[in-house]
This record gives sequence, C-alpha cells and structure tokens, in this order.
Amino acid sequence: MADSAEPKSIEEIRRYDIKRIVKADKGPDSVKAGIQFLQQFKIIIRPFFTNAIN
Repeated sequence: MADSAEPKSIEEIRRYDIKRIVKADKGPDSVKAGIQFLQQFKIIIRPFFTNAIN
C-alpha cells in the first residue's frame, strides 16, 4: 500500500520493479482513526533510535 496523495512516489517504486503496489484507500477521518488505533498500544522506542525519538 502506498499513500494515494503521492502518485510520483508510487511510480518511482514501480521503476524498481515492484509491481504489486497499490494506492491506499483513505476515508473520512482516516488519519484520526489511525492515530486512535495506535494509541491503544504501548509504544517503546529504544534510546538508540534517535530519529524516532526526535
């Protein structure tokens, strides 16, 4: 799945011979629903993953 708002990125990925990539279907409030889904979990970021922490 790929972000449907980025068709240029999808084409770039296809040039690397990855053919089974499709646009993600985004419904209303999909970002909010995704955030709420992730908030159900305890997310642990190890100290050496500095980019994730930032």
